[in-house]
Amino acid sequence: MGTKKKKEQKKEPEQTLSYYQIFRYATCTELMATILGIIFGLASGGGVCYNLVQIGELSTAFVERTTYTERLTSYLPLTAAFGGGRRLFNASYEENMLALIEDAKAMAIGLFLSIGVSLIFCMLSVGLISWSALRQITRIRMKFLNAVLRQDMSWFDTDSEFNLASKMSENLMSLKEGMGDKLAVVSNLVGTAIICLCTAFPLGWELTLACVSVMPFSIAVSVILTNYQTKSSILEMESYSQAGKQAEEVLKSVRTIVAFNGENKEVDRYTKLLQPAEKQGRKRGLYTGLGNGFNWVLTYSLNAIGFTYGTRLVFMDWDSPDGERKYLVGVVYSILFSVYMATQSVTFCVPHAEVFAAARGAASSIFQLIDRVPLIDSLQKGGLTPRRVIGDISLEDVHFSYPSRPEVKVLNGFSIKIKAGECVALVGSSGCGKSTILQLLQRLYDPLSGSVKLDGKDVKNLNLGWLRSCLGVVGQEPVLFRGTIFENIAIGFPEATREEVQTVAEMAYAHDFITNLPNGYDTVIGERGASLSGGQKQRIAIARSLLREPAVLLLDEATSALDPHSERQVQAALDRASVGRTTIMVSHRLSTITNANRIICMDQGAIVEEGTHEELMKTKGSFYYKLVTTGTETKEPEEIETVAEEGDGEENGEPVLAPRADVKRKSNRRVHRHHSIKKDSHDWMTPRGSICSVVSTGLQNFVYNADYESDEEKDEEEEVKPVSDWQILKLNAPEWPLITVGSIAAFIQGACFPVFALLFGFSSGIFVLDDRKEIIYLADLYSGMFIVVAAVAGVSMCLQSTTFTTAGLKMTTRLRQQYFSSLLKQEIGFFDKESNTVGAMCARLSGDTAEVQGATGLRIGLILQGISSVLVGFLMAICYNWKLTLVGTVFLPLMVGSIWLEGIVSQQSQINERTAMEAATAIATEAVVSIKTVQSLGVELVFLKKFEEALNEACAAVSKKTRWRGLVLGLGVYVPFMAYCSATVYGAVLVAYGEIEYKIVMLVNEAIMYGAYMLGQSLVYVPSFNSAKTCGARILALIKRTPRVKTEDGIRDKKDW
Repeated sequence: MGTKKKKEQKKEPEQTLSYYQIFRYATCTELMATILGIIFGLASGGGVCYNLVQIGELSTAFVERTTYTERLTSYLPLTAAFGGGRRLFNASYEENMLALIEDAKAMAIGLFLSIGVSLIFCMLSVGLISWSALRQITRIRMKFLNAVLRQDMSWFDTDSEFNLASKMSENLMSLKEGMGDKLAVVSNLVGTAIICLCTAFPLGWELTLACVSVMPFSIAVSVILTNYQTKSSILEMESYSQAGKQAEEVLKSVRTIVAFNGENKEVDRYTKLLQPAEKQGRKRGLYTGLGNGFNWVLTYSLNAIGFTYGTRLVFMDWDSPDGERKYLVGVVYSILFSVYMATQSVTFCVPHAEVFAAARGAASSIFQLIDRVPLIDSLQKGGLTPRRVIGDISLEDVHFSYPSRPEVKVLNGFSIKIKAGECVALVGSSGCGKSTILQLLQRLYDPLSGSVKLDGKDVKNLNLGWLRSCLGVVGQEPVLFRGTIFENIAIGFPEATREEVQTVAEMAYAHDFITNLPNGYDTVIGERGASLSGGQKQRIAIARSLLREPAVLLLDEATSALDPHSERQVQAALDRASVGRTTIMVSHRLSTITNANRIICMDQGAIVEEGTHEELMKTKGSFYYKLVTTGTETKEPEEIETVAEEGDGEENGEPVLAPRADVKRKSNRRVHRHHSIKKDSHDWMTPRGSICSVVSTGLQNFVYNADYESDEEKDEEEEVKPVSDWQILKLNAPEWPLITVGSIAAFIQGACFPVFALLFGFSSGIFVLDDRKEIIYLADLYSGMFIVVAAVAGVSMCLQSTTFTTAGLKMTTRLRQQYFSSLLKQEIGFFDKESNTVGAMCARLSGDTAEVQGATGLRIGLILQGISSVLVGFLMAICYNWKLTLVGTVFLPLMVGSIWLEGIVSQQSQINERTAMEAATAIATEAVVSIKTVQSLGVELVFLKKFEEALNEACAAVSKKTRWRGLVLGLGVYVPFMAYCSATVYGAVLVAYGEIEYKIVMLVNEAIMYGAYMLGQSLVYVPSFNSAKTCGARILALIKRTPRVKTEDGIRDKKDW
C-alpha cells in the first residue's frame, strides 16, 4: 500500500488545456487555413439571417396586403431589391394580390442567391478546416510516437498507466474530431447566432433585449456543464487506457495465457477495469442531458417572452405616422425568428461541445507526454562521435538501483576494466547485477554515481546513436519484427546489400536454413518472429548484430532459453562472432564460459573473485567452485550428451552422441537445415524418440497449427460480411428498456418542433383581427402554450440524452468484453497472421467499439428526433393543405440524397482509412512493445519512417471523404429554407386566389421548415453510422468466428499421472 501511494503521489496530474491550445502544433499556413475556414463558416451563417429577415418582410406583406387599411404599405428593403416591395395606398384587392405575388417572387430570387453563396462558404469552411486538421493530427501522431520512442527506460519501467494503442486510436481520434469538420459545423452555428443577433438589435433593441435575456443563462449552464463533461471525459479515457494496457499485455503473452488456461481470468480482469469508464461515461451523459434539456427550455421560453412583449410593442406603434412606425408585424417576426434561430444555434452547439471537451481531455494526456524531457534521450543529436572505436571498457565505482525499485541496490561500488578484444564472462546468482552492467554500457540507464567509459570517454558524453551503433547485443529472448528475414537482418542498415546480409548470415550459421525456406531471405515472418523456432530467431539476431560490425559484443544469456540441440549451433555462431571483438557475456551455463579470457564472479552487486576457469577451479571452496559444483544454476555436468543435428555425424542412419565439450570444435561445420519453418521449428525440442519429444511435438502442433494447414486454407482470407443497419441496432438489444424510453423521449422532443410551428402559425393569424384586446389575450394564451412546450422539450431532451448515453456505454462495455473474450478463444495461428498484430487488435478493441457506440448512443437519438420532427410536421401540414405541403417537401429528397451519396462515397474511404490506421498503430505498438531492442539497435527512425508512410495512406483515404462534407453540411442547413421559399411563393399564389388564409401558409411553412432543419442537423451524424457499420461488421465477424482449435471449459478430470 505504501509503495502504491508513493507512485500515486509522484504521478503528475493532467492539466486541462484550453481549446485553442490543442492547435499548438499547427504551422502558420495551417492556422491561417483554420482561421479562414472559421471565417467562412461564420459568414455562411449570414445566409440564414438574410432568409429570416426576408421571411419577416413577407409576413408584413401578407398582413398589410390581406387587411384593408387607409395607409401606405410599409417599405420592405430586401424584397424591393429583387423587384418586390411595391408600396401601395388605398389599393384594390386585385392590386394587393398582384403585389403579394411579386413580393413572393422577389423573395424566391433573394433566398436562392443567398443560399448559393452560403453553400460555397460552407464548402470552403469544411474543406479548409479538414485539410488543416488532417495535417495537424498527422504531425501530432508523429510527434507522439517520436516522444514515446525517445523516452528513457526508467519511464517505461515506472509508468504503468501508459497504453499506446488506446492513445493512438481513442485519444488521437477524439483530438481529430475536436479540430476537424465539427469545428466547421459549430462555426456555421455560431455565425448564425452572432449575425442573427446583430441583425435583430437594429430592428428593435427593446424586443431583442427581452428575448435574449435567456441567453446568458443558456451560455452559463453550457460552460459549467461542459467543464464537468471534460473532467468526466478525462477520467473515462484514463479508465479505458488502463483496460487497453491490460489487454495489450495479455495479447502480447497470449501463448502463455492459453498454455495456463488463464483466458477467463484475464477476461474478468479486463471487464472489471471497464467498470470505472462506464461510470464516468454515465456522469458525462447526465451532464449532457441536463445541459441540453435546460437549453431547450430557454429556447422555447424566449418565444413566449418575445411574442407577448412584441404584440404590445406593435400596438404601441400602431397609430404612429408611417415614417415613425418601428415595430411592424414583420419586424416582430424577424426579431423572433432571428433570436430563436440564434438561441437554437447555441443549443445545437451543446452536443458538439462534448466533442470539444473530449478533444481537450485527449490533448492533455497526449501533449503531456510530448512535452516530457527524457533523462536519456535516445534520439539526441549532440555528443561526441569518435572516428575510431578501440573497445576498451571501464566501470568505475558504479552504484545503481532501478527506478521502479529504488530501495533495492543492484550495483554497489562496482569497478572493472576490460581490454580491447578481451572476452569476459559475468557469472553469479540471479539479481546480482550481471545484465544491469550490459544495460549501463548501452546507456539504457545512467548510474546513480560512478562512471561507465568506452575508450576512456564517459558514455554520457558520447552521442547515444553512435554509442549503440558500436555495440552488438544478443539477448536471451531475441526480438524480431514483422517483415521479411532480409528486412530484419538489415533493419539497422537499410542500405545494406543482399551480399552483405548473406555474409553475416553465414557467419551466424543462419544462411543454410534461410535459403531452404520457400522464399529464402524474402520469407515474411510473423510478429516477433512467431513462425520461427528459438534457435532460428537467435541466429538471425546474431546476424543482425554482426551487420553493424560492432567493436563490442554484449551477450546476455544468449543460449539459456535453448535446448542443447539448438544451443550448439547458436554457441558456434557466437564464438565466430566474438573473434577480434571485445566481448562481455552473461551466462548461467558452464559450457559457454569456460573458454572466456576472464570470468568475473559477482554477488550482491560487487565482484567476489575473478580469473580463468582453470584458475578459479583450483581453489576449492571458492565462490566459483561452489557455483560449478553445487550451484543450481550451473548444475549441468561439463559434458552433456546431445543428439547431433542431422547431417553432422550420422552413421548408418543412427544419431551420434556428441559431448558438450566438443561443441565448439564442431560448430564450424556447415549444417544441413530442414526445408521449412515448420520442420525447423523442432530446434527447440528435446531429442527425438524421448517421451518429452512426443509431448513437445503435440504442443508444437497445437501452438503452430496454422503452419500445418493446407495451401487453400493458408490463402483463405477472413471475409468480413457487411452488416445491415438493423444488425447494428440489435447490438443494443439488451438495453431495450433504456432504448425504448430514449426513443419515446426522442420522438416527443422531435414532435415539439411541429407543435411549436402549429402554435406559431395560429399566433400569426391574430394580427388580422380587429379587436386589440382579443389579440393581446390570444398572444398571452399562445405564449403560455409555448412555455408548456418548453417544459416538455426540456424533460424529453434530458431523458433522451441520459438514456441513450447509458445504453451506448453498456453496449460498449459488453462489446469490448465479448470481443476480448473472442480474441482469447482463437487458435494461436490466428495471432500469427500479418493482419492480426498486437497493435492492430488493440486498435480494433478500442476504436471499433467506440465507433459503434458513437453511432448507436446519443446520436441515434438525435436522428430519431429529426425523423420524428419531419414526420409529425409533414402529417400536420398535409392535414391543413396538401398542395402547399407537397411543394414544401419537394427539396427534402435533395438533402437526404446528398447525405446518402456522401455515405456511399465515403464508405470505402472509411475502410481504407481504418485499415491504414491499423497498420500505423501496429507499427507503433510493435516498436513500443520491443522498445529495449529498438533502442539497443538504434532503429527508432526506421519505425518512425514506416509509421509516417502508413499515416500518409490514411491521409489519402480521409481526404477523399472530406470533399463532400461541406456540400452536405450546407444542404442540411439551407434545404429547409429552399423548401420554405418554394412553399411561400406558392402559398402567396394560393392566398392571392383566395384558396387559403395567411395563417395556414405560416403554419404549413413553419412545420416543414423547422422539421427539415431539425432533420438536417440530425443527419450530420449519418456518416458516423456508415463508419459504425464497417466497425460493427468486424466485431461481429470475430465474435461469431469459430476457432479452428477449440478450448473447452469445465474439464476437471483427475490426472492419472
